[in-house]
Amino acid sequence: MTETTDPLPPTATDATPDQVPAANEALKPPAGDQSAKLVILSVNDVYDLVPNEHGHGGIAEFATLLERQKAALPEDVTLLVTLNGDFLSGSEMGEHFKG
Repeated sequence: MTETTDPLPPTATDATPDQVPAANEALKPPAGDQSAKLVILSVNDVYDLVPNEHGHGGIAEFATLLERQKAALPEDVTLLVTLNGDFLSGSEMGEHFKG
């Protein structure tokens, strides 16, 4: 005598949204206006904390520029700041070969 079993339930990869209630809920658009306003300020390769011989640059000038930018933005705008690349020193190869 052969035993029969119910078919296996669908897996996440082959289920349709109506078969997985949580997925169905996640796909519903949010109520109301959910738009966001975002300004991204990306800074690369900061090597000096102090201004140069002409009084420009350095982390203090960056902080001042950042505060001015934030103050100029409307309240409903989010500012995202990223500091990328080298920070305060170059790569090992650049340091070794001076360039």
